[in-house]
This record gives sequence, C-alpha cells and structure tokens, in this order.
Amino acid sequence: MEIRINPKWQTDIPGEFHVLPGGKIDFKKEAGIVTLPKDYLEFMLFSDGLGTRQRDGWFISQFTEGPVILPLEYLSEMENVIRGTNFRMATFIDRSGPAIPPGFIVIGATENDFKVLLGVDENNADFGKVYAWPDSMDAWMQGNNTKGLGLAGNTFTEFMNSLSARDEL
Repeated sequence: MEIRINPKWQTDIPGEFHVLPGGKIDFKKEAGIVTLPKDYLEFMLFSDGLGTRQRDGWFISQFTEGPVILPLEYLSEMENVIRGTNFRMATFIDRSGPAIPPGFIVIGATENDFKVLLGVDENNADFGKVYAWPDSMDAWMQGNNTKGLGLAGNTFTEFMNSLSARDEL
C-alpha cells in the first residue's frame, strides 16, 4: 500500500541523512543504532518531515480506557527525531529512567501535548506500529507518565492514510 499525500499538507525537502545497511540510522547517545520500518524510511527520504497543523491531519488513537481523537501538528525532520528521542531516553537527576518505553522513537507531535511514537525494535510485536503518547518528563510508568500508549496505526502507512478532517473520522 502506498501513502496518500494530502495536497493540503506541507511536505519538506527530501531527507539527507546517512542510512546504514538494513535501513538503520545511528541515533548515537541513548538510542544507539535504530532500525527504521521501510515505509517510514521511504517517507522520510521523500519528505524530511511534514506539516499538518490545521490541514486535515486528525487521527484516532486507541488507549485502554477508550479512543482519543488527536490533531497531528507535524512529523519531525530526522535531526529532530534523533534529538527528541535521545532527550526522552536520557536519565536525569530528577528522572529515574527514560520517559518513553524502550524500542520506540519520537517521530512527531499533536497540537495538544501528545507525541507520536514509532516502534523500532525488530524483535517486538510493536515494530512499525504508530502510537500516541501523552508527553511527560517523568520516567515511563511513573508519576504523570502512566497513561501508556494509544495505538494509532499498525504501520506507518496505515497511520498516514488514516489522517483526515475531524468530521470524517
């Protein structure tokens, strides 16, 4: 299946980043070498990020307590994906562990304090799946970081093709 690009969305220039064999990217620091799902990697090489704010970029994320409708603001350029992921995986004096679960990277954000995560652990059933996560500075599943993840797409392509105007959901 191919990703359908809505003409209202603001695409970017093709990504210019070094891809290692097997679709891997060196995130350095906390994240290390990350394997990107093929559909996400191909998209980022086509457009290094995407602006969807107020451009029919709504999606449904399924949390354990029910669905949440969210407005995608943007998908980050690769440099910011790397920076944002490493920041949320770091341990600080006031945070006892990573804010995001292992095996995920931060690929974008909504307009209301949720981040969009992508599963990148090839040995996990979440590989390639897209989730919404209520952004928190607390360690994963501690303090204000206990809501968990809400499934937004079984693949990056499915997630992208689900984006629509709010009244079409």
